[in-house]
Amino acid sequence: MRENGYLTDSFGHMRALRQAIRSSAVLLAASLAGPVPAAAQAVAELYVTPDTMLLSAGERRGLTVQAFDAAGNIILAVRYKVADTAVASVTENGTVTGLRGGRTSVTVQSGKKSAAVVVIVAGAAQRDTAPDPAAASVVRLAAAPAAISLLPTERARVVVSAYGADEAAVPLPRLRWRSLRPDVVSVVDTSGVISGVASGQATVEASVPGGVAVTIPVTVALAPFALDRSAVALAPGGTDTVVASVPAQGGRRLRGDDLIWQVLDPSVAEVSPSGSVRARGMGRTELVVAGFLQERRIPLVVHPPVSYFLALPRVSEPIRIPVSASRAVEVAPYAADSTPIPNVPITWTVGDTTVAVFDTATRRLTGRGVGQTTLSFAARGFLPRGWEVEVVAGTLGFARNRAVLRPGEEVTFKAGLVDAAGRIIGPATDLRWSCSDTARGSVSAQGTFVARTPGRVTVRAELEGGAAAEAVAFITGEALLASNRSGQVGIHAVAFAARDTVYPVVVEAGRNVDGTYAPDRTRIAFSSDRGGNLDIHVADADGRNPVRLTSDPANEVQPVWSPDGQQLVFVASRGGPGQLLVVPASGGAPRTLTSLPGGAADPVISPDGATVAFTTYPNGPDKPGDIATVPLAGGVPTMVTATRDRREFNPIYLARGELAWIEQSRDPNEPDLITSRTAGGTPVVLARSSNQIVAARASYDGTMLAWVIGQASERDKKAVDYLLRIRSLAGGQERFIRFPPGERIASVGF
Repeated sequence: MRENGYLTDSFGHMRALRQAIRSSAVLLAASLAGPVPAAAQAVAELYVTPDTMLLSAGERRGLTVQAFDAAGNIILAVRYKVADTAVASVTENGTVTGLRGGRTSVTVQSGKKSAAVVVIVAGAAQRDTAPDPAAASVVRLAAAPAAISLLPTERARVVVSAYGADEAAVPLPRLRWRSLRPDVVSVVDTSGVISGVASGQATVEASVPGGVAVTIPVTVALAPFALDRSAVALAPGGTDTVVASVPAQGGRRLRGDDLIWQVLDPSVAEVSPSGSVRARGMGRTELVVAGFLQERRIPLVVHPPVSYFLALPRVSEPIRIPVSASRAVEVAPYAADSTPIPNVPITWTVGDTTVAVFDTATRRLTGRGVGQTTLSFAARGFLPRGWEVEVVAGTLGFARNRAVLRPGEEVTFKAGLVDAAGRIIGPATDLRWSCSDTARGSVSAQGTFVARTPGRVTVRAELEGGAAAEAVAFITGEALLASNRSGQVGIHAVAFAARDTVYPVVVEAGRNVDGTYAPDRTRIAFSSDRGGNLDIHVADADGRNPVRLTSDPANEVQPVWSPDGQQLVFVASRGGPGQLLVVPASGGAPRTLTSLPGGAADPVISPDGATVAFTTYPNGPDKPGDIATVPLAGGVPTMVTATRDRREFNPIYLARGELAWIEQSRDPNEPDLITSRTAGGTPVVLARSSNQIVAARASYDGTMLAWVIGQASERDKKAVDYLLRIRSLAGGQERFIRFPPGERIASVGF
């Protein structure tokens, strides 16, 4: 049996039982059928025990050998050969005799099968001799190594030095060697060579006859050995040396000639007793290393000659990384026919390891300190090549850390290395991307974010072993509505491209109305009575982080943004009809823009930010309204309309700065209109409805128009049902949302 790389004692017992049964069957068959010609037999199995033999000089011991062909017939033709006939001899029947101290091997061959047995012969016992005159000057002996670890059957040599009274080295006299535990370790010869016999603790003593001595503790333990690589890859004619070591014993290196080395296909490569492998012809095979009751196998490939290397990043590109961050560096060898060649040994070198280090296992370069260095690679037959490496004190960041998208849109975030001032100083690669809410959006391995439903998503980029940076994606609707669908009046986003078209944005803490996106759509302004009366508030596009801008006891409503996002115009009722006021979007004291007897409402700011259009009531608040304008910086209002038979309100600015508004006739049979006037005064109808148009708004670029229609409910003629329509003024299909019965719509805004 083979367990964890070792051959257990049960191996021999099982084989012996199996062979006894097989031998009986073969002898019976032979008695009936006659002898089987040796030439007709091909050896299929060869078993030899033991695989290691410990002898004393003059001691004899036999080998047990069993060979069978594929049919199970016994093969008696077996040959034996000893490697060093001065150490041991072997007879034709497999009897091994120890001749003198040393180590050798016996090769057992039957047909094309062969096996090797390690033979260790302990030297003859040493006799005390007459005192050596040189011993008189020795006061201390020192051994190197001072302590030894061995595997069973492994040899080691102890070198002893002699010192006099002044601690000066003196000639080494003849030494007497002995093992205090010969059952654990034996002394092979008088030159200080010892051999492990069995697991245990022992002491070897070297002494000057009649004088001082030195002892060397020896530990013999059966432990697995390992090879220094998992595969060997060579070009034709190439050489390499495989090293075996014992990890459990401090990784000490084993002598190559203590092991049995074999290449399964000699036409591919050959191996020396010291582990030196030489390629002979292209192909694949295995290198087998056996010894100490263990066996290791690794693939051996002789590949076509390497023609070129592909590197990532390209060697012409410098590598820049921050301190503590890392990035992958890959090199792949190819043959002349562009076939990739695996397992080619590559040597990596970092010029200054205080600046950066390279992990050859993971192929990652990691910054350690600010500075410049080099990373180079080399392979047999090629000059070293590599990269200039700069390790900087910067961290990971985004040149743009906010993005606004509508459902279905996408944006690619660009991350880079930034300095203390936030300036991009270099690209960042090998990033891991993630996002905080996969229900609202997703991010690819290249940093491309795809929006799904309105809300806020944090997109994170992370350098392996380094810092991370975050960006915020605001997913907005195409418009904002004030609706009571949440049980109280709140602000909702409308997204026509999504399956569920209305999403809550600000629906808590009282009544929230008149929501409108900032021009960059990262913020919203709205009116809320969460403080007791309606005041102007600003929040992030998803409704988070609200900030109250006004706090007058009067109600303040209908905020609109200036095109640069710096100011808000709103309506305040302070002891009289509503008037227009202006407040910085970042907060501050409002200033009054109008003081009209009939008041002002429905403000909207022109695309150039110079003018505010609004509804005014020159004949009293209970009379039909007209459209007027006033400079945003302040000034005298100018009337735009003065129509007696129609109510004109809710002005709208279009793409080129033209004004439009809602018109309602005194005649209830005439439709409501959204009209604009050309430069020559000709009216242009943008939308009409036989039902009441409650509110309307255009997008900031003036290309999209949205309006709310209220109509008598089919379920309850006293109730009103609402419909939102939206269309492009440049043409295109009109879209609409029909709201459930009982839902009231108070305002619409882009």
